[in-house]
Amino acid sequence: MIPSQVIFGCIAVILSIISYIPYIYDVLRNKTKPHIFMWILWSLLSGITYFIQLYNNAGAGSWSMGISTLACLFIFIISLKRGEKRIVLLDWICFLGALIAIGIWLFTVNQIAAVLLTTFTAVLSFIPTFRKSWSKPHEETGVTFTINAIKWIISLLALTEINFFTAFYLVAVIILNALLALLIYLRKLVKSANA
Repeated sequence: MIPSQVIFGCIAVILSIISYIPYIYDVLRNKTKPHIFMWILWSLLSGITYFIQLYNNAGAGSWSMGISTLACLFIFIISLKRGEKRIVLLDWICFLGALIAIGIWLFTVNQIAAVLLTTFTAVLSFIPTFRKSWSKPHEETGVTFTINAIKWIISLLALTEINFFTAFYLVAVIILNALLALLIYLRKLVKSANA
């Protein structure tokens, strides 16, 4: 019999792949304009989290994080040509703050600090997209963030060991993705109603 964690891990991987397809499709059609800072930070953060999860026996619960790392890196690469070109001071502050947090993490060997700093950095990395989605909701693909929130919930269920090191970051990105998706949908409704 296949362990439930493996089944949930496979479902999370499938959702991970599915979640990025509409986003990449919209980027290639110039409908969605990814924020460059967000996608490079998410590549770094998901990569760091993937290795933290592996080290702490996350098992199948880490598979989706590995796939997401590759997808974020791909979106970052295409965002260099097709991404958001308007970078404001708040974006720079969040980006530099995130890089400082990653730098601090690299110099600490404390895993608790690593999890807290990567989670804090994830929060910072979402701020530019929240800002952009508020003013330009039609340049974001809400379904990707909706599926991502669901995927991370399933990834939690797939964890071989559920503990602070394997689950804290996942809980944060569940909340962040759900809030971002909600913001995108609500702002699109408001903008459409006012048009």
